[in-house]
Amino acid sequence: MKKSFTIIIRTTICLMTVLTLMLSAGATALANEATGDTGNQRNLRETTPSGIPFSDMEERIAELVSQHIGETALGAAVAIVQDGEVISLQNFGYADVDNGIPVADDTVFEYGSISKLFAYTAAMQLVEQGKLDLDTDIREYLSDDFNSQWNHAEVITMRDLMNHAGGFGDFPFDTLLLDPSGLSSLEEVLLNQRPQQYFTPGTASSYSNYGTALAGFVVESIVGQPFYQIQQETIFQAAGMDSTAGEPQQKDNPSIRDRKAQGYMPNGQGGFIERGWSYSPLYPAGSANGTAEDLALFLAALMPTESKDTPLFKDNATLSQMLSPSYDATGEMRGMHHGFFSLSGTTQTLGHGGDTAGFAAHAAFAPTEGFGMVVVTNGAGDMDIRFGLHNLLFGSSQTIEDNEFADGLPSAEEVVGSYLLMQVPKGNMMEFMGYISPLQVEAVGENRIALHLGPLTGNFVQIAPYEYLLQGDSHPMFVVFPSIRFIMNDGEVTQVAVGNGMDMIPAASQRSATSLALSVVAVVIGLVFFLAAPAVLLVQAIRRKKLATFAQSKNTNRWQTVVTLLGTALVMNNLVALGSFMANSYRSPSSMMPHLVMNYVIALAALIFIALLVYSLIKEKGLASKARIITAGITVVLLAAFTAVLASWNFFTLFI
Repeated sequence: MKKSFTIIIRTTICLMTVLTLMLSAGATALANEATGDTGNQRNLRETTPSGIPFSDMEERIAELVSQHIGETALGAAVAIVQDGEVISLQNFGYADVDNGIPVADDTVFEYGSISKLFAYTAAMQLVEQGKLDLDTDIREYLSDDFNSQWNHAEVITMRDLMNHAGGFGDFPFDTLLLDPSGLSSLEEVLLNQRPQQYFTPGTASSYSNYGTALAGFVVESIVGQPFYQIQQETIFQAAGMDSTAGEPQQKDNPSIRDRKAQGYMPNGQGGFIERGWSYSPLYPAGSANGTAEDLALFLAALMPTESKDTPLFKDNATLSQMLSPSYDATGEMRGMHHGFFSLSGTTQTLGHGGDTAGFAAHAAFAPTEGFGMVVVTNGAGDMDIRFGLHNLLFGSSQTIEDNEFADGLPSAEEVVGSYLLMQVPKGNMMEFMGYISPLQVEAVGENRIALHLGPLTGNFVQIAPYEYLLQGDSHPMFVVFPSIRFIMNDGEVTQVAVGNGMDMIPAASQRSATSLALSVVAVVIGLVFFLAAPAVLLVQAIRRKKLATFAQSKNTNRWQTVVTLLGTALVMNNLVALGSFMANSYRSPSSMMPHLVMNYVIALAALIFIALLVYSLIKEKGLASKARIITAGITVVLLAAFTAVLASWNFFTLFI
């Protein structure tokens, strides 16, 4: 009897619980119907896309960031967005070490290239208004005066610029300045730089700060206002980003300067060098400054809940269009979503990173999950904090067993080789930089490859013919390489499609291994010979004086000495140029111009004195010893070879 009574009680409780839940659900449905909320499933999420419960999230974030504060950055701020709300703000370390100022919620950081997302958003606002077509030649929107001076032969569209597919190589100067006195108008910078357009627009994704700045200038030309005013009014203010500025010197929101962190760079010995603040002449591509919370508000505006409209557009359909793939007509482009990068994760993840002279940042979001993350640091080049947090919160790509996609796939050996990022500078003296440390593809199995970028390695597995997916045991930096596809022609790789501005080409297709080897040999021998030459000449002069001997071929000795010292001057001039660039890569073309001009002066002088040397050898025939003739010949040949190598690597190219 007692047992039966217990069963009845339990059954009644269960029925009442079910009824209560049903009534609650009905009430919620009625409320949602009244408010327009469809009860989107993502609103029920209580974990990050990687599966970390929100209750443990901040502790896990703090654990990871704390491991690297003081090593890769001195300060950091992390903001988390879920369902249109900023649900977490965490601060670590110092904004200013010397003055003992810790990072706070209102600390301002440099966003770097995350700024590009604002340029693309502004462009999409014009698309929505019918003022801009993504597939129209951008020259239709620019003034005749600008077009006549700019004069690029290939047609470029806004879609190309959003895909980093304008055909441009990199331009290593005037990207960032440490002194704002070198800033000029956006139009002037675009006309002065003009990097080479060395591939057909729309056929490859090659990262270009110039291309994004050009996109911002198109927006500026259509609206008739400076771009920084446009983004301040239509993006920052619309999204509630009160602590953000886009103008290089923050003239559009000067109050934030007092809250800006100092920038630092690790010195490689456990300490940091203060780098101060950066100023971007191509400012739509990398000049925004703001707080972590403000950037999180931008992500929230990109992921409105079903009951809300995005403040960035009049119609959420435009937002959906912007976050959709922006492939070209052939479908060959990949990775890009109208300027947003496709990143690795357990679900579709978009975002962008940013670097300046003393700051690093990363913003990523999973639209279907309503989840976003922002991390900003004052440590140049930091990868451990920002990419580590990305993998922690969004998860890494799926780990695939060897035999899962093995049937009928080509051998990984077919794609082994050295590759260059297509953004390698073309037509200027920094082109050689891309060849110093090319990306190496190694086969580590029948269907697996390892992509090495210096000491960093990304591991990939083949899931379709020549299509490789990033694996979870890769360095966190490879989040921007979620998948890669090798484009083949007659059994040879012609291009590696990555998207995100990271497309690659075989190094051999640009310069043969033989020509590279000959260049290295000529440079090494030239360096050794001409750097040692002054000491050798000094010893010879002392020896001749001590022995009281005088050469019979005085003119030959004199001209050979001059030619040798000109070779030394040529070597030293370019070593100083490269050394100054390595010490401060954020330089203007004008700062490098004296070295380029000096190359011309030295080369011209060398030609004159080589002619005098040859003339004296002919005139004083029989007076010069065989050793002297051989030495003169070696000097001339080495100087000519060294000069030829410099010319082939554009060390005589004057900037336009």
